[in-house]
Amino acid sequence: MKTLKPIPMSEVLAAYGTQTAVAKALGITHGAVSQWGDFVCKSRLYEMRDRLAQINSVEQSRTDNQ
Repeated sequence: MKTLKPIPMSEVLAAYGTQTAVAKALGITHGAVSQWGDFVCKSRLYEMRDRLAQINSVEQSRTDNQ
């Protein structure tokens, strides 16, 4: 299994805005997200990588269409 590089919470918060929004998107509690510290917890890396890729793709499409 491939090891993913850590995802900084600053990157996640730039995409989602708040820990509450991150928690809601993942279907977990705000408390769980707040325990992650400076990086996304290992058990959520694959899911968060995919979600950030989707967000970046949508943002790129919007930029390309302007």
